[in-house]
Amino acid sequence: MAGGRPAAGYSIEIEPEVREWLQQCPLPECRAVERAADRLVEAVYARRSALGWTLAELAERAGLDGETVESIEESGIGPTLPLIERLAAAFDSVVRIDPAREPAITFEAHAA
Repeated sequence: MAGGRPAAGYSIEIEPEVREWLQQCPLPECRAVERAADRLVEAVYARRSALGWTLAELAERAGLDGETVESIEESGIGPTLPLIERLAAAFDSVVRIDPAREPAITFEAHAA
């Protein structure tokens, strides 16, 4: 930004408290949050696709609205433990989180 105006011809509105948090967040931690969100997106999409479910079906089973599920798959919602637990219950799956593996987050069917 030069002179307080956007250099690229666009602006992004950020709430003051969010701007403050972003400015204080150490870069490695911010990147870790981004990676976790991306991994959740991949895991949700992979499991939903494997089950042949639509976004609406997942939303209904998880007790979420369709916009929320769509936002999860577009990285618009960060992974929280309650959200991951809710998705695992909807998928009737065990969730595995292992940063040393790829994919790092998976929803796996319960053993028979």
